[in-house]
Amino acid sequence: MKLYLRINSLALIIILGLTLMCYSQRKVVTVYNPKSNTLYLELFGNSINYYVIGYDKIFCIAPNNRIAAACGFSWLPKVRQDGITKLNFSPHVSYLYGQRHFLEVGTGLTYEVYEKTTAIPLRLGYRFQPDDGGFYYRIHLTPIFGETKFIHLSALMIGGMAFGITF
Repeated sequence: MKLYLRINSLALIIILGLTLMCYSQRKVVTVYNPKSNTLYLELFGNSINYYVIGYDKIFCIAPNNRIAAACGFSWLPKVRQDGITKLNFSPHVSYLYGQRHFLEVGTGLTYEVYEKTTAIPLRLGYRFQPDDGGFYYRIHLTPIFGETKFIHLSALMIGGMAFGITF
């Protein structure tokens, strides 16, 4: 009888031990990987020329916090009487808060190649950018600080908008 109880007890312990090692549900690991590349056309805003064609890359810190780095250029042929062409480069960085609908706060630098002048634009605005890619747009206020030979300014408040494709 004692042997029978020991065998039953040992069998019960083995069966219970095996069930502890079996999982009834799989652990699901979700990877947050939104589309982060954008090609866009910006009207007014970051550049003193009237438009910017640019590329934007988002780096996720957390689902609601992101950093966007972008660089764009604009070109206007012979805008002055002396026939000077304007070519601007506009790198900038922004902090984004939200998902799909973002509050955007950022700064950058606008460099005019031929005149060798710079301006510092700030940015405060709204950005719509879906995580799964597609249409992108942005509306923002952009105060620009600096002075160029083409436009004499110390501070200029300008608004801008951009639209493009996220992939």
